[in-house]
Amino acid sequence: MKTKSINVKEATFPDFSAGDSSKAAKSEDYTPLLMNVPLDVRVEIGRAKLRMREVLNLGQGSIIRLEKQAGAPVDVIANNQTVARGDVIVIDDNFGVRITEIISNRRFMTDAEKAAEEKAAREKKERPEPEPKPAPFENLDDRPENTAEEPAEDTEGTEEEETE
Repeated sequence: MKTKSINVKEATFPDFSAGDSSKAAKSEDYTPLLMNVPLDVRVEIGRAKLRMREVLNLGQGSIIRLEKQAGAPVDVIANNQTVARGDVIVIDDNFGVRITEIISNRRFMTDAEKAAEEKAAREKKERPEPEPKPAPFENLDDRPENTAEEPAEDTEGTEEEETE
């Protein structure tokens, strides 16, 4: 079997830790491009969970009860990220949203994360308080009588002799 020689070199990378301000300035050149990126923005007034049978039975005049209370702030969602909350208003004949809260970058949540958080809050509210657990025994003298331990074997004074 013939072996082939391969020339291997260590990779070298530029040092970005210096914080070159000229490179930072170049990144600002992209701002106008980013400002024209289209976003899918929607306003969510609430959610409901329905079974397939309930959806198939929907008809004109049917009512779907949403999980959010009337008058509660609505979520403004851009590309599946909640970016703001606000109040529903009417402008001429159209609905609108008056922004009351901007969600900071650290608080952006996907729809799935938000739904999971809301579900956990609902379950916590619906869950009854658990019965308090009795305190564990602080010392062995506090144990009930039926848990007494059997005495250990007395091995004192018994030595085995070695035989050769």
